[in-house]
Amino acid sequence: MDTNYRSSIKSNERNEGIKTCNKNSSVTNQATSFLKNSATEKDKKQKTEEIVKITVNKEAEEKLMNVMEKVNNGFDSGKVNRQDLASWALNYFASICDAEVIKAIRQDHFDEFAMLEAILKRGKEQGKLPTELRNILRQQMTSDLPSRKSTKKQLTSNSINDAIVDNESDATTT
Repeated sequence: MDTNYRSSIKSNERNEGIKTCNKNSSVTNQATSFLKNSATEKDKKQKTEEIVKITVNKEAEEKLMNVMEKVNNGFDSGKVNRQDLASWALNYFASICDAEVIKAIRQDHFDEFAMLEAILKRGKEQGKLPTELRNILRQQMTSDLPSRKSTKKQLTSNSINDAIVDNESDATTT
């Protein structure tokens, strides 16, 4: 019985050891999984902090898709998605954007009302409007008033004839 008893104790110890190892490995697996998930969450959070969404019009989206198809066509060692292409294009454009391009963009997006608001704001801050704008405003103000007709002396046949007679007499004497 001693041998059976001893083998049963050893067997129980082994089983308990296996259970403990299983519990420990389960805890280890959970910890590893937690660390992986938290690292993944950190990576996702870091990536989302690096990503900024923009909205483009339909025409720009179609052009982006056309360029993306051209880039990916025959490109076996990778794949470019819309976000990658748009980011690359904006970074490239920023590196070549010069004063002429900026001027062209401003001309395409010029707004008369925004310009007037900016002039008015500057005028309020400085206490006076630019002379060109003041002149335009004065012209507008005076154009709304009814025009004053200047009274001219009426020409009569007597005054005209007198002038003709005087001129004729001067011409004949000379």
